[in-house]
Amino acid sequence: MNAARHSGGSLATLGWSLLLVAGVAATVLQLRDPAPAEAASGHAHDDASARPQRLYAWDVEQARTLALAADGRERRFERQADGRWREPGARDGQPELDVQAYLAMLSQARVDRELARQGTTAPTALADYGLAPPRLLLQVRGADGAELARLAVGQRTPDGYGRYALAPQRDGVLVIAHYQFGAALQALGVADPAAPRQGASGPAGRRP
Repeated sequence: MNAARHSGGSLATLGWSLLLVAGVAATVLQLRDPAPAEAASGHAHDDASARPQRLYAWDVEQARTLALAADGRERRFERQADGRWREPGARDGQPELDVQAYLAMLSQARVDRELARQGTTAPTALADYGLAPPRLLLQVRGADGAELARLAVGQRTPDGYGRYALAPQRDGVLVIAHYQFGAALQALGVADPAAPRQGASGPAGRRP
């Protein structure tokens, strides 16, 4: 069991690279551009099929490890037998993270929108979403080592309320509420730039 729990290893290992390069890039290169009105809002239509849906089916009590990585910084947290979380090899001065509260929130994460696959886009699409490289990598595992969550998180949507993200169990680029990732970025000491200005020049100013 212990070997299984640690099978993810470092978040900078080949496994993460395969997620981003082999699996994810092929998907994003097939994404269509959403309509301009959709791109500006970053939110779903009001019809039932497009309303936010829960991304995961697990509960916080099932989680045993949380691993975070961004800008070359990594942190890994483990749940102890008494239910408390600790960080092996933690260094003094690192920002605190209430892992239990954070995972309770993350387990309820909902997909605001999913950009469907249709046609092709330019090879630069991945970077346009802030996903090459991603701003944040996140992985959650359960007691048996099973992967409960894995996300590559990109830049904010133009309205600032969402972030683009990729999950191995979903085909498209997801839009998930920005607040789901703020605490993780802070725990890594990573600056969180404001949303790209609508109409700005360069990739950040293009339609998402």
